[in-house]
This record gives sequence, C-alpha cells and structure tokens, in this order.
Amino acid sequence: MFKKTFKKIIWLLARPTAFFIIVGLIFGIFFVITNPPGFGLDERAHFLRSYEIAQGNFLPTKTGANNHLGAELPKDLTQWVTVSTSDLLDNNNNLSIYKRHDAEPKRYTVFFHEKFSTQKVDDSLSNSQLAGTDNYSPIGYLHLALAVWIGEALHLGFLYILYLARFVNLMVYFLIVYIAIRIIPRYKWLLAMVALWPVALFQASIVSVDPVINSISFLLFALLIKYWHQKDGTLSIAQAILPVLLISILAVTKQPYILLFIPFLFIPNRIFSSKRRAFICKAFWVLVPILAAIIWLEIDKSNSLQAMNIGGVNFTKQLDFVLHDPLRFIGVILNTFFQAADGYFGSMVGEIGDRMIGISIIYLAILSCLTVGIASILSKDQDKKSRDIVSSKKNISVILVVAIGIIGAISLSLYLGFTPVGASIIEGIQGRYFLPLIPFLGLALAPLIPLKLTVKKERAVLIMTTSSIFLLIITAALYTIVNY
Repeated sequence: MFKKTFKKIIWLLARPTAFFIIVGLIFGIFFVITNPPGFGLDERAHFLRSYEIAQGNFLPTKTGANNHLGAELPKDLTQWVTVSTSDLLDNNNNLSIYKRHDAEPKRYTVFFHEKFSTQKVDDSLSNSQLAGTDNYSPIGYLHLALAVWIGEALHLGFLYILYLARFVNLMVYFLIVYIAIRIIPRYKWLLAMVALWPVALFQASIVSVDPVINSISFLLFALLIKYWHQKDGTLSIAQAILPVLLISILAVTKQPYILLFIPFLFIPNRIFSSKRRAFICKAFWVLVPILAAIIWLEIDKSNSLQAMNIGGVNFTKQLDFVLHDPLRFIGVILNTFFQAADGYFGSMVGEIGDRMIGISIIYLAILSCLTVGIASILSKDQDKKSRDIVSSKKNISVILVVAIGIIGAISLSLYLGFTPVGASIIEGIQGRYFLPLIPFLGLALAPLIPLKLTVKKERAVLIMTTSSIFLLIITAALYTIVNY
C-alpha cells in the first residue's frame, strides 16, 4: 500500500502543473506564515497602498498644510510601520548574516489584536513609504484592497488582515501561473521552474505588486508559445484581446515591461483569419498599452515628481544629463552590472527579502542551472519538430533585443527616479526585477546550449525537481533561522 502511494506521488510530481501546485503551495504558505509582518521587500509600502485603495482612494493623495504626498493613516498602522522598520534595520552585526534580536517578535503581538484605529495621523515615515508605491496604478492592488476590505468587514486585527492579503496574493499568483503552464504547448517545465524560484515564490507570499507583474509576464510567455504553434486561421477574438489587456496592466504598473508586446508582433500572420485582421490585432497590441501608459503617467506625473524630490533626486536634471551624454549613461549601466552582477543574480534566484541569509552564489548558480538549465534543454529536445517556428534566428534575436531593452528601460527608470545626478552607479536595481525575463531568455538561449541530455527524460526530471525542492528547503530554513 505504501509503495503504491509513493509511486503515485512520484508520478504526480513528474508532471509540471502538479509539481508547481503541490511544491509551490507548501513553500508559499510556509513563507506567508513565517515571514515577519512587513519584512517582505517594500511590503509596508504596498500594504499602506492597499489600505488606501480599500478606503476608496484609488489615486495617490496629498495631505497637510503644505499639500505633501502621503495620507492620514490609522495611528496604530503608522506605529506598526515604525516598529517593523526599526526591527528590519536593527540587525546584529556580529554575525556573518543579518540576525534579529530575540525579543523583537514580541513587539508585534499587540498589533494582531488591534483593528484599524479611527484616529488618523500624518506620519512622515508612513508617508515616505506610501510615496514609493504611488507611481503604481491601483489595478495591481485591487485583489489586495479587496482582502483588506473583507478583513475590516470581519473586524479582524489589522495584522491578521495583512496575512489575509498575503494569502490572497499567493492564490492569485498560483491561479495565473497555473493557467500559463496549462495552456503552453511546450516549455512547461521551464515556466514551472522559474515560477518556483525562491525569490518568485517569496514575493508571491507577501503584500506586493510583484506577483501580478511576474505571473502576467509568465502568462504572456505562455500565450506567445501557444500562438506560435497555433493552426492556421484559428486565432479567436478573445485570444486577440487577451494580450492587449495583459500588456496594458504591465504598462500602467511597471512601465518597462510594456516592451513585451514586441515578440507578439512577430507571430506569423497565418494564424489570423486574414492579413487585415493580423494588422489590426498587432496594431492594438502596440497602441492600446502605449496609450494606457501615457494616460497613467499623465495622471500620476505630479505625484511621481514629488516622490522623487523626497529622495533628493532631480528628475529633470538627470534626464538632461542622459540626453546630452547617452554614451556615458550606457557606460553607467555596464559599470553597474559589472560591479554588482553577483548580487543581482543572488537576489534574483535565492537571497530573499531585505536580509542576507548566507547562500553562496556558487551554490545558487549550480542549483539554478540544474533547474532552469535542464528545463531549457528538455524544451529544446522536445521542440525539434517545430524548430523553424519557435527557435528561428529571427525570433531568438527579437527576444534578446526585447530582454536588453527591458533591462535598459528598468535601468533608465531607476537612474532618473532614484539616482543622484551624474552618479556612476544606478541605485535601486534588484535582481527580482528581471524574473519576468527568465522564461523568454530560456526560450532564446536553449537552441544555443551545446548540450544534450545523456540520461532518460524521467531521470532528468527527477534531478530538476529534486534540485528545485532542495533550493527551496535551504532558502526557507536559512530565512527562518535568520528571523527567529
């Protein structure tokens, strides 16, 4: 009986959709529960924004006699922001990894039992946190705001509401990625492995817009592969509209990812019912997201500029610097990635949260190669019959150009919005920003990998899935030790 059950479990975990759901939910829920409240990357800022939207304030607000960016927030909520911020920054420097003081977790107990206070205060620390999320449209927060609203309706303590919002975010991430893995005809393991990287899963388990960005990007990747393999003249109206909606959400949330519309322009016209419909659809794929981005940037322009001033950054002077010396800006990008490439890689694969947890870059590189690398090779071998569709030199070139363009756009936005004028290093870049690009890069680089699997597919899958689980176990264990 035990042997049969074990075989069924192994058989189930050998399927990418089941592996993603089972393993992902185990570790995702673990992160939801064990991560201290507010310790997710920018979680305090995103939770404040979710609260504001739940109160009906969909656009960024200004307050006070000087009309500064921010909002009057519940007193106990601003007190928690102060506690969690100091707790996060107050590390024990005598250790090789950051370590919280033993007494710190007890400071949160009172906030689990308090509802959102009716007494509102204009708190400078909370306002600066909130200003960091004001350039995001409310679309990426709607499900989080709904969780806050439901929590308030149930009269929950506000930290219980935060954990409810975390769980809702995780479920939204899983639903979208599950759909992506189900509909993609090939590269299923590649998508599952990237979606289960510790950083991607950790971000999905906190209050943040990152799960929306990552999961929608993965779904766009799935649609791209699906459309490439679609039969002639079978693209429906719904299939034509879906990329418009998804890319538009990215365009009004994190603008650099709008460039993901470019690979869709190279989808063969044969899948449309006519050349005229192909032209109309592709025009909509380009124009609607661009229009959405322009409208949101115009709505949020004054707030974004004021938020930059809070950090002492001069957008106008920095833009003038870039326009007058673009070659120097390119040099700044190269210098930034040369100086901190290992850190960006680590923070993209396994070093989660705002804290160092002591995972070696070499170890991360080995396990990431065993997961995404094997998945890419499996997909390459599986895709031999349609190599002329997916793996043509033209499509590879397009995807690489898009990836470089998005990296450049992210670098430019952070240079303009977070970096002092003329600085030689771009501030604010984090490896997690590049997660949406990994499936596309896997697709582009797989044909270039000069390796073939010399073991059976079943054994390759076992190596890949074991490495993925081991990476999650090590990351989760170290993160728990650091925080508790």
